[in-house]
Amino acid sequence: MAWFDLLESVPVSTIYCATQSQCVDPARALAVRKQVDVQEDPRLNDQHLGSWQGRTWEDIVKTDGEALREFFAEFGESTPPGGENLGEALERMLGWWQEVAPGALQKTLLVIASGSMISGFATALLGIRLSRSVSLNLPHGGLGILDCFANGARITSWNPTAILGSTHPESAGPS
Repeated sequence: MAWFDLLESVPVSTIYCATQSQCVDPARALAVRKQVDVQEDPRLNDQHLGSWQGRTWEDIVKTDGEALREFFAEFGESTPPGGENLGEALERMLGWWQEVAPGALQKTLLVIASGSMISGFATALLGIRLSRSVSLNLPHGGLGILDCFANGARITSWNPTAILGSTHPESAGPS
């Protein structure tokens, strides 16, 4: 896993993760490697998409095309049927952060959550409009490094594997 190499020299104090398996499994693997605890928290879970949850975008277009267009036109503010908008999901995450931040001084915390939640969190800390979070372009499976301060934040690295290239020959593609 490239994350092992990228995080090898980073002194992680605690790993926090969403309760979804795609977050829990990597968190546990990294925790074993870093010899730290994992704290699962549902406030870090991805945006709940209501009746769209688990469906493909193609399928949703067939039944809720207009609502889907509005969802993307008003990114972060439009709510899927029976779900929550990204702003509401981020309020959950910011509640988690308000609880964790006072004890995080001079510590490195690793947070494993969906790309949209991490990007949205970064935009909130940077004071950028939520609709601009897509411009950060953190892919799912990406890595963002955010230095958080009492009065703001700074992005140190966003998806370093895209910038630095892969450190594993098997991920270079077919030869």
